[in-house]
Amino acid sequence: MSRPPGTGRAPAGGPARRRATGAALVLLLALAAVATGCSSIPDSGQLADVSTVLAPSNAEQSQPPAANAAPDQVVLGFVNAVAEGSSDTAGAVSYSSARLYLTPAAQRAWQPGDAAVVILSSYRVDPVGATPGQVVLKGTRSGSLDVNRVFRSAAGSSYTWRAQLQQVDGQWRISNPPPELLIPQGSFGQIYTRRTLYFLDPTGTEVVPDPRYIAAVGTSEARVTRLLTLLLRGPSAGISGAARTVLTGVQLRSNVTSKDGVTVVDLTGNVPPSAGARRELAAQIVWTLSTLPGDVTQIQITVEGSGSSVTSTSTP
Repeated sequence: MSRPPGTGRAPAGGPARRRATGAALVLLLALAAVATGCSSIPDSGQLADVSTVLAPSNAEQSQPPAANAAPDQVVLGFVNAVAEGSSDTAGAVSYSSARLYLTPAAQRAWQPGDAAVVILSSYRVDPVGATPGQVVLKGTRSGSLDVNRVFRSAAGSSYTWRAQLQQVDGQWRISNPPPELLIPQGSFGQIYTRRTLYFLDPTGTEVVPDPRYIAAVGTSEARVTRLLTLLLRGPSAGISGAARTVLTGVQLRSNVTSKDGVTVVDLTGNVPPSAGARRELAAQIVWTLSTLPGDVTQIQITVEGSGSSVTSTSTP
């Protein structure tokens, strides 16, 4: 299994399944009891925007491009600004510095939270002939993250972005930001951290790991929200034949919150009604959040705001 340089070793021989037994099984049964207790699910309730989280205290400070910077300098500065402020949709970083390198129209159209990530091992920016305001960034990829934050090796493959710049109040600004987030390889390990989603094998007796990369910056609530958002989207293509999920059609009713040390996960949508399916739902959530030990110690799973607290103090 391929991995980005500078990150932890990937498991050999593909993803290994793990059986939930002993104390972990007791925990999962308790969680299932919580979920089963919400047998009557309301058909109303406001669905909050789970892509918006309050900005963390370590969000980047907005720094504009240098005055009278040449087009190649603006493009290089934009790449650096993206790396300094990179995060996922729920990572609560606004890319405010990077936006300052764009024209006003490009700022409005740019949606970095929805973009894939290209990891560049090397790159350079050159002018395009004598055409003013046009430069080309050429680089070598070491890997990429798709929109679901699954890593793909791309060692040695080339990458090209032909940037177009316009004058805004006498200063060069980019009018066509690339469709991907460009991250220098040396910055990748500081920005993203590897975590694991857990799905179920066809028998429902084992959990199947599915590694993803989420932003290391932001608040604990933001990281938990992001991880659960990815979990709700389902397994990656690489394990789709060996894994299933009972979370299809389930949504987060609101951003994950934490109060008095309890992480509250409030669900809505197509939450399964049977006790067995809700036991499996709880298993997927608990195993997944166990990969965030610094952020999660106690879990409260609710459906439309109704539920009870359950303690999880160690990795299952």
